[in-house]
Amino acid sequence: MVPRTPKVWLALGAVIGPIIGTLGWLVLGVLRPGYSLVSQPVSALGIGPNGIYMNAAFVVDGLMCLVAVVAIFQNLLGLSPFGILWDGIFTMNQLALHTLGTQLAITSCIVSFLIAGLVLRRVPTWRRFGTWMIFGSPLTLGLLIGFLGSVPRADIVSGLGGGTFGLWERALAPRGSILVCADGHKGSGRASRLKRIRTLVTEAPTEL
Repeated sequence: MVPRTPKVWLALGAVIGPIIGTLGWLVLGVLRPGYSLVSQPVSALGIGPNGIYMNAAFVVDGLMCLVAVVAIFQNLLGLSPFGILWDGIFTMNQLALHTLGTQLAITSCIVSFLIAGLVLRRVPTWRRFGTWMIFGSPLTLGLLIGFLGSVPRADIVSGLGGGTFGLWERALAPRGSILVCADGHKGSGRASRLKRIRTLVTEAPTEL
């Protein structure tokens, strides 16, 4: 039986945080009149009516993921959730700072996924997870290139959205890639998701 250490429970933040963040933009996006999930960025929900709730969701999402990543891997994958946390503190009213956090959350995954995947593949019980992490690196890069090539530069600079801005941004969400990787690892058998998470955390290498 896998012991229920504090490290195990902290790791659940990597699951709970993204759920809170996703529910935040989904619910608030539906409730805001005139808002488009297709053309407008998630960050637009952080200003205007009920903006405090979206910013709180950003902070909780980023903080829980950051704590979980530090608990498991020490620091390597912490840049992306830190970027999400940053965006919850600096809204689109401080566009330059907000954009910095968004860029950190997305672009850091290109490097961190690759390095983490290569290290994890050296550990037998984490080999499949490492493979998914490596795959997530070029996937993120490809989505970023598609985003930059398909969305008008004026929409990117202004942050106000337009066209398919919202869809590309949501596709680029790094937490989605992490969840896919985590769910795909040790997916066979009848063990509950919680038990799988406990096993993964207990066996995780700490050299990252």
